[in-house]
Parts: sequence; structure tokens; C-alpha cells
Amino acid sequence: MKKKLIKTLTPILILSIIFSVYLIKKNSQINKKENFNRFVEGINLSRNELFENASSIKDEHINWYLGDEYEFTPEETKEFIEYQKLFYDKNLMLNPNIIYNEKKIITYDEAKEDVDSLFKFLRYGYGAYGYFGGDIVFNEAKKNIMDVLNGQQSIKADDFSNLLLNNLNFIKDGHFALASKNPFFNRLKVYYIYDKDEFFKDGNGYYKIVDKKHHYIKEINKNNNIDKYMKHTINNDGKLVYSIAILQEEVSSTINADVVYLNNKESFNESIVLNMLPFDFQKENIPFEYSIEDKVPIAKLGAMHAYSEEDNSQFDFPGTGFEMKNYPVSILDLRGNTGGFITTGTSWIKSYSDGFVEIRGACAGVSNNMIKEFEKYNYGYLANAYSTNPTSLSRIPNDKLLFVLIDKTIFSAGELFIECLMNMDNVILVGTNTCGGNITGNIYYYKLKNSSITVQFGSGLYLQPCSNDFEFNGFHPDILVDSNEALEKVKKLINYYNLK
Repeated sequence: MKKKLIKTLTPILILSIIFSVYLIKKNSQINKKENFNRFVEGINLSRNELFENASSIKDEHINWYLGDEYEFTPEETKEFIEYQKLFYDKNLMLNPNIIYNEKKIITYDEAKEDVDSLFKFLRYGYGAYGYFGGDIVFNEAKKNIMDVLNGQQSIKADDFSNLLLNNLNFIKDGHFALASKNPFFNRLKVYYIYDKDEFFKDGNGYYKIVDKKHHYIKEINKNNNIDKYMKHTINNDGKLVYSIAILQEEVSSTINADVVYLNNKESFNESIVLNMLPFDFQKENIPFEYSIEDKVPIAKLGAMHAYSEEDNSQFDFPGTGFEMKNYPVSILDLRGNTGGFITTGTSWIKSYSDGFVEIRGACAGVSNNMIKEFEKYNYGYLANAYSTNPTSLSRIPNDKLLFVLIDKTIFSAGELFIECLMNMDNVILVGTNTCGGNITGNIYYYKLKNSSITVQFGSGLYLQPCSNDFEFNGFHPDILVDSNEALEKVKKLINYYNLK
């Protein structure tokens, strides 16, 4: 009788165990999905908060320039447009090497003529002239330059270039360049990360687990604002965890930090080493690539402009949105995208979401006869879009998940594409921060007659609506990882949370 009872109960017991394991796994998957959904909801809320603090253009940014008060001569305009053809061919960006003879000796009169010409173009052709101080600041810079030149009969072109650049180092503009140099390019802000330990968060704060005990972070570098230092990242299993990260100008490959932990009212210190995340994603230069891997569509766009007359990437890329919107999760790979023209990006968003999208920041700029001719020749992304107040657009609804891979090389119109994407629900940025180059638009080039130094700046002023400290800082990822590993990390995350 006993054996018969055991024989009867054994299958029931086995089935119960199997069912219990199934329920545990199912509940675990549900909990994972719920945790991830809460993470995405938090991102959506934070996007709205960013725009609520958007800046408007002030009177002093634009009152230095009142309409067409300076007309360039037909000869100046013709020469100017011809020079642009070295850099632009309608929708192509040619980007030649800008070379001048650094050893050339320039006389005082030649240098003075170049200085006068440069500051004339800044005064009547630079959209951020008022933003960076207007006549008072620029005239002081010109005076300082001439004070140095007045003591010399001649100057070497390279020294002249450095003299100009050193006295214009108040121009914090990613698009500004003089002889291909910018005073802030060596002061980019980068992330340093400590990812040897995984950190988590509960109602008591951030913690790591050591010997099954919770060690809560009390201070980092004597600062108790722990949120400032904690960034989501993806572990090797694909799970979202936290890492300690510090954003600052590059100083070395590593930096140190002091962390104070609290465990059962007992505190202890730990010195940690944070490694700088790689700047960029420099693989082969692929204009456009589209594939579907394990039921996840992946579209890569290398630039916001055509690479050659045969390059159809700017026409092929937007069409992928029609297909990608049919999948629950997709990936946009924008790593290495150094900009161009925003229309390719806005066209993709319309294909993917059917939503209206445009840049939302405050715009202004100069519009003299020379700039108008340039805009006819090479239509800029700020042309005819001027509004001194930020534009508030309805958020674009999206019930799918879109991961956008970003890195430090993304610049200019590539960043404007990201700004537009951030106005859509369920968009998650993964990688490192972008470069930060949006304060000016409608970029053109001008050559100083005697030194042959090329100057680059934009006629439009643009205040990025998502950050008041955008230039050389950029957009920051929702999930911080080495940008070279971003694609593989996202694939693991999608599998871990069963998002497909």
C-alpha cells in the first residue's frame, strides 16, 4: 500500500516541482521586464524636464546686428562663394586638407590687412558674435593682437595663426576653427568609469554586495550627492547595473577617487581607480548599413551627408524607418557620425513614427548679401528657421524601443538628429557622450588674403534646448558603456530582458 502511494504521488510531486520552477522563471522574467519598463519611463520623464529649462536668445546676443547694414561687394561675394566650392558641392561635403605655408613671412601691413579682414567677417558674418560678447569683447581682442604686431616689422604665418587663436580663445564653439585649430579641442569632456564592482540602488541609496552584505555609498570625493557619480551600465550578462563615473576634461588615462561606504553604521574608506572610456568608434568608414540580426533591425549611418556622387546613403537610410517600426525593438548606430545636413535624420523619424519633427532650440543669425548667396548655394540647417525662443513640440508617441548608439565623434547635425530623436518616447542612448558642437550652424569658410589661413565659422546661432552647457560636452548616454562595445552590450541587454 505504501509503495503504491509513493508511486502515485511521485509524478504529481515532479509535476509540481516543474510547475514551480516554471512559475519562478516566469515571475523572474516579468519582474525583469517591469524593472526595465520603469527605467524607460524614467528616461521619458527626464526628456521633458530637460526641455523645460531650454534657453531663449537674449537681446544682447543679436542687437549688435540690425539687418543688412553691411553689404559685401560683388567681387567679395564671388570670391567667397568660389572658395566654398573647395569644401561643399551642394549636398556633398568635400573636406579637403586646409594647408597654408606656416613658414611664410608676412609683413606688418599684410598682417594688419588680414586682421582687419578677419574681424570684419566676424562682425558681419558670425552668428555667435553677440553671444560671445559683441563689439566690446572682439574689439579688445583685436586691440591685443595689434599691440603685439605693432612692435614687429614681420611675423611668421604660424606665429600669426597662434596669435589670432590665443586672443580668440573666448570663442567656445565646436565649429570655429582658424588654420584647422580650435582653442577648446584639447579640452573635451570625457567619462572616467569604475566598473570593477557592480552597484545597485534601493530606498536607502546605492550599494554593492560584499560577502552577502550591503555596503552603501556614503560619500564620493567628500561629496554626498551620490546621484552625480552614478551611471547605468550593462554587465556581461546584459543586466542593467550602476557604475561610478566622473565626467571631466581629459587629464590622463586614469583618475582616482575616494569612496566612503556605510555598513551597519560602520563606515570605511576605499580608494578606487577610474579608467577613461575610449573617445570614439573608429572602424572602417561605412556610410550606410542595414541588417536584421536575431529579429532586431540595425541601421548604421556614418554621416549626415553623401560621401561621393555615387553614395545613396542619404536616400536609403530614411526608408529603413518604415520597416524598423514593425519590430518591438530596433537599433540605430550613429557612432562616428560627424554631421552634415539634418534632413536625412528628420526624414527617418517621419518614416519610423509618422510624427512631425524639427530642431527645437532658439535660432538667430546674420543674413547679409554674402550669407544669402551662400545659403542659395548650400542650404544650411538653420536657414529660414530662426526663432529667438525654443520651439515646444508635442512629444512623438512610440510604443516600441529604439536604442541609439553614440560616441564622442558624433558632432553637429549628427547631434541635431539625436536631439530630434529625444523628442520621441522610448529612445535610449547607449555609449559615451557626444562631442558637443551646435552653438553655430550654416558653416562657411573664409581665407585670409596674405597669410592664406582658412577661418571657419557659422552665420547662425543655435542654443541647444537640452543643455545649457552643450559645447564640447554633448549629449550624455542613458546607459554608459565603452562605445566600441555598445552594440554587443545592447544585444545582451535585449536578450536578458527578453525585449524582442
